[in-house]
Amino acid sequence: MRIKHYSTLFFISALLIFASCHRQNQSELLSNASPSDSTSFPLPGDSTIYGLACEGCTDSVVILLPEDYSDPIQFNIIEAMKRHRVTGHPKVGDRIAVIVSSTDSLTAERVICIDDLYGQWCYKLMPELEAPSVPDAAPLPDSVLNKIMVEREYGISLHRGWGAATIGNSYRNASIDQEELVRYPTVPYYSRWYLWNGQLLLVKAKMKMDGENNPVFLSDGIDTCNIELLGPDSLVLQFTDHQQSYYRKP
Repeated sequence: MRIKHYSTLFFISALLIFASCHRQNQSELLSNASPSDSTSFPLPGDSTIYGLACEGCTDSVVILLPEDYSDPIQFNIIEAMKRHRVTGHPKVGDRIAVIVSSTDSLTAERVICIDDLYGQWCYKLMPELEAPSVPDAAPLPDSVLNKIMVEREYGISLHRGWGAATIGNSYRNASIDQEELVRYPTVPYYSRWYLWNGQLLLVKAKMKMDGENNPVFLSDGIDTCNIELLGPDSLVLQFTDHQQSYYRKP
């Protein structure tokens, strides 16, 4: 089967509008987007400075080599460390993002180690029991519950080049779920990820079949979240309506 890959600037266009008109509904943003063959980064409206961590980084300073290979810049991160705004553990050669203080161009308000974000981040969920189809049905015996109440692993995979994937969607099978006694959650499918002024943007997509029965991926909104914690093996994201903790999958 030939798979048509439609480019993602309609996502980027949506993000651009989001940057200037953030009060608009996400569905409105995406409906105004148009496809293109290119993806630019940083995104419009992003004031973050991106570059590589240089030798000399400590708990009080970060030295960044800008992406244009101009002179390295040393940023004071003492206050950012006190406020737990240094996300990850930058090492020499890691790609980092620095959000500069509005009052001092050499003080970092926030630092994110992009390299520490790469990988598979997972969490586990238990299913919910489906409502019985027969009124006043007898409770299921423990032996049955032990077999059907099984944890499943979900999560996100963040790749270099801003690609993303959802972990766990392959479990979903509507025809089977209708016959099962439990219901597993439906999780968003993520196709891209970006940073924008210190926030993590997860671009959702949905699949439909075209006239030739080939899958086509379309925009389905953007999840915006704050990175509350990023450690070697743990990640905590604050979404609009909930907080999600992840563990790193080897």
